[in-house]
Amino acid sequence: MKKKSFEYRGAKYNPQSESFIEAGGCADITFINQGTADVVIGGTLVKAGQSFTDPAFGDEINESRYTVQSVTAGTTEIYFRKKIYK
Repeated sequence: MKKKSFEYRGAKYNPQSESFIEAGGCADITFINQGTADVVIGGTLVKAGQSFTDPAFGDEINESRYTVQSVTAGTTEIYFRKKIYK
């Protein structure tokens, strides 16, 4: 079986205009908290300066929507990277 090729795409979450992050058909998605506030992403606590990966298994495709909530004072600056099969 031929191995699938993939690419990574990154973006920044904007808390002023977005209420969630959409996986949108990716395999894996990684969230990086570059802000000073601790946040909860899709039910998982991600402290300032930490990251969280929601991996796919096999050929699974992720169609989830991840809500983002700040749980401590500070700035909310979330970057995310999606692994997308071509």
